[in-house]
Amino acid sequence: MESNKSGFEPKNIWIARRKKQLRSAIIDLLNQYHEVPKEWIDEYNNHTIMSGSIIDTIIIIKESSTNCYEVQFGNGKSGSIVYSELDYEFQLFEATSEVEQVILCRNKVGLTKDKSFVQTMIDWLTSIGFIVDVDNGLRQTT
Repeated sequence: MESNKSGFEPKNIWIARRKKQLRSAIIDLLNQYHEVPKEWIDEYNNHTIMSGSIIDTIIIIKESSTNCYEVQFGNGKSGSIVYSELDYEFQLFEATSEVEQVILCRNKVGLTKDKSFVQTMIDWLTSIGFIVDVDNGLRQTT
């Protein structure tokens, strides 16, 4: 195969490279507890939708009850995260209708006193492959 002497690369290669750069930059900012520019999240989601990949961003919106948080996925669908103190596990749900939800993932995670509940939840979501952003109201509790 001949090398591309024009300096241009195919669009799908450029998009994959850009998506990887955005993901790295977003994760770096989140690890430093900095706010991620909305434009970066939107661009990442647009590239993900165009490439047909799984949407892997999630925004934690608000606490709806004790240990239960409303979330929005990068594809616009809503859901919730619940922590079961009985089973010591996080459960991630996606809303399929106004009253029904389907469980996407569940993992046993112990809570510790050295991390806030929200930070433990963010760490869990990151460990299963999500880029996580937090609504400004919750950002103070992380």
